[in-house]
Amino acid sequence: LAPMWAILSATAILYLADRSWRFPSLQTLSLFAIGCGLLLSILAAGTSIINAPPTVGLVDGLSTLEKERVLTYPAVADWVKWWSPADVVYDTHLLDRTAVMQRDGTLNVVWYDRDLQNVTRVLDSLGVESVVVTHAMRNGQVWSYDEEGMLFILENSEMFKKGFSNKEVQVYRRTKVE
Repeated sequence: LAPMWAILSATAILYLADRSWRFPSLQTLSLFAIGCGLLLSILAAGTSIINAPPTVGLVDGLSTLEKERVLTYPAVADWVKWWSPADVVYDTHLLDRTAVMQRDGTLNVVWYDRDLQNVTRVLDSLGVESVVVTHAMRNGQVWSYDEEGMLFILENSEMFKKGFSNKEVQVYRRTKVE
């Protein structure tokens, strides 16, 4: 679709440039305004691409993951798979509607439950060794405040230790509590 728009836009600009104008200064001003608009559009798109994930901080955190089973938000799963050898419990490529509904139900139990036994039982059944929490997950994608659900357990339980932490991502590793 983008190449079609580019060709159409170029054709329109050439059409405007080749026409004879009653006021040549108006022609120059119009083509200058169109050129400035194109330049600003390119700069805006470039800025969006540069600021888009993954950020350097996210890549740094994900690259610390080893060959392990990781639980994270499904939107982050592709980044985890790309930047680490880890195996993601749930990703965005579930095509079976029943599997998606089951995943969402399980994730709701894990993300929003503050009962350590319930969370442990689910994590054990999934074989989870690490949990990846991103800045977006902490700020509305999953939780709204720091004491909510599993985030409370991750921060306050001896069962989890921070393996990596920066402003973009935290990697919590499960430890054996005796």
